[in-house]
Amino acid sequence: MSDLAGFELQNSIINNIIKEERFVTVYTTKKGVPIRCKITGNDKFTLLLDVEGKQQLVFKSGISTILAGKQVINF
Repeated sequence: MSDLAGFELQNSIINNIIKEERFVTVYTTKKGVPIRCKITGNDKFTLLLDVEGKQQLVFKSGISTILAGKQVINF
């Protein structure tokens, strides 16, 4: 799989989560800290999170897992 194909899959999933305004749990790579939030925006390198009404900008390289709670995309 090329890097571009992986990026398109990532964008598809994240954009679906944003569109549905779904709460997710984002786990950081540093100590696996869970962040319960809504993803409100994204670009190639970052996610904009709404955490209890406050915005946090997180680098994607600092994220290990995004747990959506239910299926986000069908293959």
